[in-house]
Amino acid sequence: MNYLVTGCSRGVGLEICRVLLEHGHTVYGVARSYTDEFKKLESEFDNKLFFKSIDLGDSENVHRNVFKDFVNNRIQLHGYVNNAAMAYDDIVTNLKLDRLQSMYSVNVFTPMMITKYVLRNMLLHHTKGSIVHISSISAHTGYKGLAMYASSKGALEAFSKDTAREWGGWEYAVMWWFPVLWKRL
Repeated sequence: MNYLVTGCSRGVGLEICRVLLEHGHTVYGVARSYTDEFKKLESEFDNKLFFKSIDLGDSENVHRNVFKDFVNNRIQLHGYVNNAAMAYDDIVTNLKLDRLQSMYSVNVFTPMMITKYVLRNMLLHHTKGSIVHISSISAHTGYKGLAMYASSKGALEAFSKDTAREWGGWEYAVMWWFPVLWKRL
């Protein structure tokens, strides 16, 4: 199975790649930095791990950068893990619009656009896949200086919930529950 992972070059994203690879999957990783840690993982999983350096702040060109030049529709995607994020930490009275817009591009707008194209890929290939957006506890618990970051993660969570309602596997829930309900009738 093929997975697209953003923010793949270090930390949690790198570990997500490792777990997917250890389970025999192929991973297409996107990040700004092509780190030594990623290169090492790439050498351990030859021809199963691919990388493209992309600035995920460029929401307008995400289709070309990711889906034309890297993961085209010949590649059947089974999942997308959105791990990439940018933090803009400051108190609200110091809010700067340009920094807020940059953060929203990486944390909200680009993941929304990638989700659009991942769903189109899955529809094209008749794939029942998974989409995972990594969030933050800051979206649920207040922390001084994290209002802007938390708002971006809250927006992503709302987007995730509604996308799941719109495109999730509700028909499987109906198919699973129908025989159970039928037996009870």
